[in-house]
Amino acid sequence: MSVKVFISYAWESEKHETWVKDLASRLCKDGIETTLDKWELHKGDEITKFMEAGVRDHDRVLIICTPEYKRKADGRYGGAGYETRQITAEVLNDPKRGKNIPILREGLWRDAAPSYLLGINYVDLRDGDNIRGRLFA
Repeated sequence: MSVKVFISYAWESEKHETWVKDLASRLCKDGIETTLDKWELHKGDEITKFMEAGVRDHDRVLIICTPEYKRKADGRYGGAGYETRQITAEVLNDPKRGKNIPILREGLWRDAAPSYLLGINYVDLRDGDNIRGRLFA
């Protein structure tokens, strides 16, 4: 059975969005079914429905943590803020251990992790190496 992965991240810079797309591409190449908004959402699609299904219907949610993600998640701004609502509600109602995987992409953990993730073990991908081995070992 293939693992289905949804990626939650903040729209920040072109460089960051390229890194997220590269991560998603590498996961797909390794046989992991990966859902990314940049690939799946089209003009006229309902964004909130996409985010809700992404968090609810996937085996894993990769949460790409940066200082900007933290700002949006903690402040409940934009897509990252909306997905934070979905993730925290899911954790409260059905706490599946290991479903939500925080990934430190930039900065220090305390500066990049939303408050609801501070007590969760995370994967440090600031160097970007050996992604599959570190995420699904």
